[in-house]
Amino acid sequence: MHVPQSSSQTCEQSQRIEKPEIRIRRRKTFEDYEFVVDDRRKVKTSDLGVGAYGTVKRVKDKATGELFAMKIVTTISLVKN
Repeated sequence: MHVPQSSSQTCEQSQRIEKPEIRIRRRKTFEDYEFVVDDRRKVKTSDLGVGAYGTVKRVKDKATGELFAMKIVTTISLVKN
């Protein structure tokens, strides 16, 4: 059976599908962030709130500069409950 050249080329091209590059992202750790102190407050701290299980602090990603809220949970309160 004779296959026209144009259709055989499209067949070859469809078989050579390039796979996307897979990037493995490193898991963020505590060292990837720094605490941000709000100068407008009377008390110079990075605390945003305190609850029964721990505190919430304002942090900045060292790599991108984005601001986040990080919840720091005390392990003693988790063990009791």
